[in-house]
Amino acid sequence: MTTAITTAIMTMGAAGYALAQQGFVSAYAGQDRFYDITQTTSVRLEGNAPADGVDKEWRLAAGGMGRIAETSNPQSEFTAGLPVRYSLVWVFAYENGREYTDTVHLTFYAPDCKTLKEKFAHIPDGAYFLKPDDDKPFLCYCDMTTDGGGWSLVHANGAQLTDQKIVSDTLKTGNPFKFESYNLTRKQKAALAAKSKELIIVNEKDSWLKIAHPVFDQDLLKAETLKIHKNVAVTDKSGKKATAWVGYANFGIKNGGDFGVADESYGFDNHGKDFQLLNVNCFKQYFYGFGKGYNAGLELGEWKQTAECNAGKLRFRMGLR
Repeated sequence: MTTAITTAIMTMGAAGYALAQQGFVSAYAGQDRFYDITQTTSVRLEGNAPADGVDKEWRLAAGGMGRIAETSNPQSEFTAGLPVRYSLVWVFAYENGREYTDTVHLTFYAPDCKTLKEKFAHIPDGAYFLKPDDDKPFLCYCDMTTDGGGWSLVHANGAQLTDQKIVSDTLKTGNPFKFESYNLTRKQKAALAAKSKELIIVNEKDSWLKIAHPVFDQDLLKAETLKIHKNVAVTDKSGKKATAWVGYANFGIKNGGDFGVADESYGFDNHGKDFQLLNVNCFKQYFYGFGKGYNAGLELGEWKQTAECNAGKLRFRMGLR
């Protein structure tokens, strides 16, 4: 169920206005106000020009994708198209011909890419502002096509030295659809995982593994965490299914083992203090990290093996839904 949030423009002197939400929490001209698209379909704007003002109107300009609305009625509504940044400009003129403007920025956000896909069915792949928790919105790439779309991408790896480990806390902003170095922070991953039920790994051949578990959680933020989930359903692009162990480690991973998907009969072992989540020379894992890269040691339908155990040549992107 969606509800409209009423906003008001309040006089701040002869040429000044402020945007106020219900509850009178104000954002002045030039500042941002965020709205959740799961709760808001429109914003009502109300206001009055100064006593000697004439020819007043609202002008709404949108950046990126989204609808552009314009009205001369200060009490009309506009509907949020896509979660993009809108600039609302209040324009008024005095009888002497001088024109004054004030601007308030309105940004519409979603908690995850799945919500965007559900609300805007034809939304394309791309980067959008998300706000899954009480922290500030952040830019996240959304895969809106793979397996029905709605994937919030948390990591991408191009088998390059600049790539981070999957559990890294270092933000990287490359394009994951080009398998450039891309990585969200641990807090962002955990926040998206809290709203997700599954995880996907898509390789450069457009084959994928879908795991019926978000894997990440708030423990990712804690020091020396090793988290393993047993008997998790895994599905490949062709629909072939298997049961596996999946997990992550954020310590002791200098040489690999920060993230893995292992055959249910073998699970994981630890080869040493610098290796986590590995097993049987890597070959009983659908996905694993070794050294600075990642590989696939076990096939499932269209998901094929990569090179030898420590090659680290797999290029992929990873998302939550």
